[in-house]
Amino acid sequence: MSSHTEAKAGTGAIRRAVLRARLAPLLTWASIAAVVGFAAVFVLQAGLFAYLVPVTPPAPPTIENPDKITSDNSVITGRDSKDQPYKVTAKRAWQDPDNTKIIHLETMKAVLDQANGSSSTVVSDIAVYDSDTKKADLSGNVVLVRGDGTTARMDSATVYLKDQKLTSSVPVVVTSNDMIVHANGMEITNDGDDILFLNGVKTHFGGPPAKGDKSQ
Repeated sequence: MSSHTEAKAGTGAIRRAVLRARLAPLLTWASIAAVVGFAAVFVLQAGLFAYLVPVTPPAPPTIENPDKITSDNSVITGRDSKDQPYKVTAKRAWQDPDNTKIIHLETMKAVLDQANGSSSTVVSDIAVYDSDTKKADLSGNVVLVRGDGTTARMDSATVYLKDQKLTSSVPVVVTSNDMIVHANGMEITNDGDDILFLNGVKTHFGGPPAKGDKSQ
């Protein structure tokens, strides 16, 4: 026969075994929850780390002359004081950074229509156009071709589009039919009809001028 002490000991062992059996599923779920929680924290930290790390933006493209806004194949149109149209084109144009009324033009061509139905064309390497006064300062290989075929060549000139006026204070060579004129300046007014040669005018009629020809 067993003693009371042995009975109590057996009963305690049974209770502990039953308790362990009851706690085993809970411990298993607790372990799974701990693993899932650890994984969630890891993923969260990884995402947060990636979010906090600054993203290096791509390098901006290199812009030539950043202070200059350019436009290719630009066109300027208007009408002169006699309501005749004019048209100015340029392969490249940009607005002056200090004066919005000034437009710089490269490879400029201006076509001026006259009231008599004729027209004149002026070209130059560079032009500075004032949109307020409708004046253009030309430089570099300036060539004026009138409707009658008269051609004037010079290094620089100023064209007043509103008045169809051209002035130049540099040496100019004008060819027209069988006449060649050399002068140190020229002024064209009255809708292109009047031409005034300035300073040391030399005129040659007929074929090419002979060497040293100073005929007036």
